[in-house]
Amino acid sequence: MATSLVESKVRKRIGTVHVIKNLEDGISTETVKKISTYLNISVNELITYLRISLSTWHRRNKIGKMDFDSSDKILQVSQLIEYGENIFGSHDKIT
Repeated sequence: MATSLVESKVRKRIGTVHVIKNLEDGISTETVKKISTYLNISVNELITYLRISLSTWHRRNKIGKMDFDSSDKILQVSQLIEYGENIFGSHDKIT
């Protein structure tokens, strides 16, 4: 299920301030890799779709965490995947 794609601390909906704090801390680059694998696309394709530059990806991958804006995009993608699974019932039907 898609809910495991983003760290659980980020997914918790305890309030806007909590979500923003977790986005400021940054979603891990491993999450980006996990989402690309889940969607059966390369990391380069995913970051292109999210309008994250390759240089930003390489810089952030070395650090291990994404910046706020990129983390927000990644969280939105994971929420869309989860929504699609809830509507269509399975991963196979949304990819």
